[in-house]
Amino acid sequence: MPGLPRKRVLLLGAGMVADPFIHYFSLEPNVQLTVASRSAISEQRLATATGAGKRHGNVEYVVVDASKEMDKVEKLIGESNLVVSLLPYVMHTAIARMCIKHKVDMATSSYLSAELQAMEKE
Repeated sequence: MPGLPRKRVLLLGAGMVADPFIHYFSLEPNVQLTVASRSAISEQRLATATGAGKRHGNVEYVVVDASKEMDKVEKLIGESNLVVSLLPYVMHTAIARMCIKHKVDMATSSYLSAELQAMEKE
């Protein structure tokens, strides 16, 4: 809707399942999508996920290794309204803690681990 502020969505991880996610959000004018991936190769591949190799104005790509650059990941989380983690499940607890700290909703495609379940009230 014109005039509404854009919601900021952060996608962590850029495996093959990310392509349809990026395509879907590239069509949402009230969403600013940031795709954070550890390699520029993934960034180039994902640039085509939005169709015909075009980069849509509401999709940006950031190269960051979430396993080594947690300070950068936390900054991105703090700037977001929603975090979607497609990272390996072992990273979800750390990502969830940052989301709780910044009061940002998080979604993941992984099963709910005991560690994440214990954090549910937070």
